[in-house]
Amino acid sequence: MPGKENTPPDGIIRFVVENASLITTDGHRYSPVVVVRGVPWKVNVWSDDSIGMGITCMHTESTPWSIAADVEFILVHPDNNKNITVRKSFLFGQAKRSGAVMYKRLERINIDKGFINDDKITVEAHLWISKLRGIKLNVGRQIDFTASNEPYHDVTLVIGGEKLYVSKQILAFQSPVFKAMFYGKFAEKKNKEIELKGVNREEFIELLQVIYPTGRNITDESVTFLLKLGNRFQIEYIIERAELVLIESQKFSNVEKLKFVDQYRLPVLQKRCLSELKTTQDCKDLMKSPIYHSLSDAMKIAILEPHLMRSN
Repeated sequence: MPGKENTPPDGIIRFVVENASLITTDGHRYSPVVVVRGVPWKVNVWSDDSIGMGITCMHTESTPWSIAADVEFILVHPDNNKNITVRKSFLFGQAKRSGAVMYKRLERINIDKGFINDDKITVEAHLWISKLRGIKLNVGRQIDFTASNEPYHDVTLVIGGEKLYVSKQILAFQSPVFKAMFYGKFAEKKNKEIELKGVNREEFIELLQVIYPTGRNITDESVTFLLKLGNRFQIEYIIERAELVLIESQKFSNVEKLKFVDQYRLPVLQKRCLSELKTTQDCKDLMKSPIYHSLSDAMKIAILEPHLMRSN
């Protein structure tokens, strides 16, 4: 990466990996999301015979986009002079959102070398972004939907007696429910004010912030209620983005994620969750959770069938 050594990175993602001794058996570990240049990123760490480290661009727009970036992966040693560093250039886009490198063999990066302390490994990804194409950023912008902003709103939604001023076109573009409400044969299309019942006002405002071009991301804290709202109003954009957040999330356990799959039909998340159940013991451990008993019969079959077939 010529010239990068003397240029501060656009962002640094530092990830302390807990329970490092289990990293060879429990798959990839993912860091929390870090926003760099208005774009969300995560790093992940895994091991087979070698320590591997990757970085994933979490940008999910469907329009053509690309990001050219240089990444410096660092396996951090308490003595910074002993850090292991790998530099690589990547081009991210719809077809390829992730890039990865492999470090030296695992047995050469062990506790005797000082990289593992208190069963933890620390890694960093230093990120230099050279080109952003097809990405429109309104980072940090927030819309006040409680204030009338003509001519940019043309309908008022009433939730719990409070008014929110919104655009029919934006909501109808994302949601067939709103499209039918505003432009179909329903009586509501003639009304300037429409009441929404059974909706939490603050949660719906968060939904609007994600739908509108504000640069707002779905987070571990908002994903549960946004999935519920996305499902109610049939907003595929929200469901797809929420699924991606859940795939990468470390907040939710595997069985909790399978509960989301059961409720909202998330095929990519289901495939990832089932791939984590590598042994019969993994299934037995999962079955101990009270959540397992609330799963549908179809989901239980999907969990157990591969292992039952293997035992036969």
